[in-house]
Amino acid sequence: MRKFLKISVIIFSVIIVLLFVGYAYITIRYPDVPLAPDMKIISTPEMIERGKYLATGFASCIDCHSERNFSKFGSPLTTGTEGKCAADFAEAAGFEPAKNISSDKQTGIGSWTDGEIFRAITMGVDKDGNTLGPMMPYMYFRKMDENDVKSIN
Repeated sequence: MRKFLKISVIIFSVIIVLLFVGYAYITIRYPDVPLAPDMKIISTPEMIERGKYLATGFASCIDCHSERNFSKFGSPLTTGTEGKCAADFAEAAGFEPAKNISSDKQTGIGSWTDGEIFRAITMGVDKDGNTLGPMMPYMYFRKMDENDVKSIN
């Protein structure tokens, strides 16, 4: 019985060390993405309409980056919070609320470059190189190519 207990403790210790090493490796190694591309989007009425379409329709950015009224059927967006606030994705479970994506330079993405915004949407990495997951569905937006964005100009 002592031999079994000793072997169990050794195996358990090896598993704990492997988990710690794996966690440390992932934390240090990732996210492994390139620097934000050097790009400048020319703000035209067409580009603004395209952005509104992407944010409210196709990519549904506004759905997560706005407050919702959960006391009403369908949990409609709270008017005036579009892009400025965050939906609560169970912070108690370790999920972060969606960030402010308004053009506010202090709390939003107003101080980000176009390349940093592009990288956040397509690679899930913010201005400082931190991941935006796990709720940010960037893997579905990876095909939004930089050339496609530039070709709209």
